[in-house]
Amino acid sequence: MKLAPSPLKELPSFIDMLKGGNVALDNMMPRWWMECDYEPIARSSDGLGFEIRGRGVKVLTEEEVADAQGQVAGTGKANPVARKWADLMTQHYDELSVKNVAFGELRNVFDMCVIAALIAKERLLDKADCQLPTLTSSGSLGFTALEAPKTVETQTSALKRGSAFIVTASGGVAITSWQAASKMQTRPEVGQVREKAMPVASASRPWWD
Repeated sequence: MKLAPSPLKELPSFIDMLKGGNVALDNMMPRWWMECDYEPIARSSDGLGFEIRGRGVKVLTEEEVADAQGQVAGTGKANPVARKWADLMTQHYDELSVKNVAFGELRNVFDMCVIAALIAKERLLDKADCQLPTLTSSGSLGFTALEAPKTVETQTSALKRGSAFIVTASGGVAITSWQAASKMQTRPEVGQVREKAMPVASASRPWWD
């Protein structure tokens, strides 16, 4: 939205993309947000080995409209230039994460949520007989329950060209971790990797050697 300079030459602002092309302008209101982007999780045949696959994060866009009362609603349609910008950010997300670590940290949060959902869905702690009293509510650390945020502050920009207005909005992250953890494919190679990683029993050295 050109509120801050882009750290990547491959990712110009949406405003610059509009100025640089022969785009028919109307009163546009594009919005962008980020969602999970995972391939089906690969699992071993015994259900004890898993591989998280996919880019992790994708950027989506949708055109919005405002009624006479100022209420904003999505249309289910996307402006072609806004969609191109979303695709560019998705395509260059790796490079962007290097330039701005916040984007890499966000993908780590996506991965962590999917792994947590996978552990719960497959009851992996029970299968491994892994007790984690210190990290659970039954431990002695004492946890404080905090209300999960349901909204995020939206960043906006506006551009007027002739009689047309363009109002852009960015904000929001949708982490559909349980949905990602529910899509799986059995792949023998995952089991083979797990077998290679299994500790070799030895009385003379620790298993992590």
